[in-house]
Amino acid sequence: TEYLYAKDLNKALQYMYDNKRYSQLVFYLEACESGSMFSKLLPKNINVYATTASNPTESSYACYFDNKRQTYLGDVYSVNWIEDSDRKDWGKETLLDQFNLVKKETNTSHVMEYGDFNIAGERLGEFQGDKKPSIEVFGGDEVPVVFDAVDSGDVPLHIHQKKVEAARDETEKQILTEQLQRLVDGREFATKHFHQYVNSIKHLVGEQIDTILTQKQELNNRECYQQLVDTFHEKCLNLNENPFVLRKLYIFANVCEELSRGSDVEIKTEDAVDHLVEYCFHNLAKGYQQPIL
Repeated sequence: TEYLYAKDLNKALQYMYDNKRYSQLVFYLEACESGSMFSKLLPKNINVYATTASNPTESSYACYFDNKRQTYLGDVYSVNWIEDSDRKDWGKETLLDQFNLVKKETNTSHVMEYGDFNIAGERLGEFQGDKKPSIEVFGGDEVPVVFDAVDSGDVPLHIHQKKVEAARDETEKQILTEQLQRLVDGREFATKHFHQYVNSIKHLVGEQIDTILTQKQELNNRECYQQLVDTFHEKCLNLNENPFVLRKLYIFANVCEELSRGSDVEIKTEDAVDHLVEYCFHNLAKGYQQPIL
């Protein structure tokens, strides 16, 4: 029911370090925009080495679609590092060796590293346990790489499209097609309202509006961002029920960066929160049925 923000994650790691909860810690983070959880936040002196599936502004990619389970079983970044761990001699390979390999093989996003880079020179076995290379976990045969990677944010669309294509019964196909269309309509609905919301902010002009809607700026005003996201979740659309909206939250980051230019940032943030509540009250709260996103 709640979301983990970057500051909270790094605060938790700092607490663990201060209270001697670990000697050294290696963190693999698979998520879209996962680099944003550590960039400019993870200290280099608390014995944590982190790698992420993507940089702060791009998607990660799902892969390995399973027809039986009708879902994607992996993420390109995670599949690459886990399969590397299965195949290599952990007594010889270092974390840096693995990072460089995964960075090269993950051609769908930019794999990143943060924190204490000295740890990267240590053996993989120090963190995953010593073992000899083996492919017995795959039944003795190499598993062919499946080049079916899709943007993680579009996974629901791809899954529903595959279900429609696989359906043999016409009634079932019709039902699935309608479900797919509701997904598309819901996404268009969310996109429309984000555009209308940004255009309704009085002090913004044409070029600023275009930048906010189309570009992903580096987030620095994190307090403002958290207030807008929490407000949207509570007053506008439940993010747990409408996960596509997560793809639009960069707009709040851009709004906050725009507010950061000049003085009275706290006052402007408070006004922005009030305006968001007002927009949602007039456009989303009255007689509104949530779309499937």
